Amino acid sequence: ANRAGIDWSASTDTLVFRTGGTDDRLSIESNGQVNIGGAAVSQNRTLNVASNSEANLAVETHNDAASESANIRFYKSRGTGASPTAVADNHYIGQLIFYGQDGTDYANTVAYTRVQVDGTVASNQMPGEMEFGINDGSSATRAMTIHKTGNVLFSGLTAKNDGRNAKGINLKSVSGGGAISFETFGSNGSRNWRIRPDDMT
Repeated sequence: ANRAGIDWSASTDTLVFRTGGTDDRLSIESNGQVNIGGAAVSQNRTLNVASNSEANLAVETHNDAASESANIRFYKSRGTGASPTAVADNHYIGQLIFYGQDGTDYANTVAYTRVQVDGTVASNQMPGEMEFGINDGSSATRAMTIHKTGNVLFSGLTAKNDGRNAKGINLKSVSGGGAISFETFGSNGSRNWRIRPDDMT
């Protein structure tokens, strides 16, 4: 009968945990990389979770207290883990990056969510912004930003280069013809309303 087991390869210095006789469930490589999912893992990352069916990573908490939640936390410092120093303006704190196989590799980003520092960092002061990017067919670029001022900025617009400080929604077309469009559908078909720069006085 197939049995679970633990193998160590002297040639590759790899520790493998196996169930079902031959199925690798978890491996620890000589460089410290941990693979969960065995042969289905295709990317060289610190921790890989993969499957030939649906792959899921679950974080659960079970508690009656309203303050207890399931969390994924991102931390960033300069220096080292033993001697951390403060981050600075424009430092990326964390990213969620999405890739698809394009027939050659996984090198091209489909979309991303990025959090970075925006401003001067001091004790108990950590100004930031959240950026959302999408691939237009060639590369992933900024599509929306939630700025530290409360601005919601679209189509590559940033408060740094635009100079707006008031909270609100700001739109900019990459071709210079930005507009807000409203569309409704009724018995006579569709009707569009647009607010463009040249409509405003």
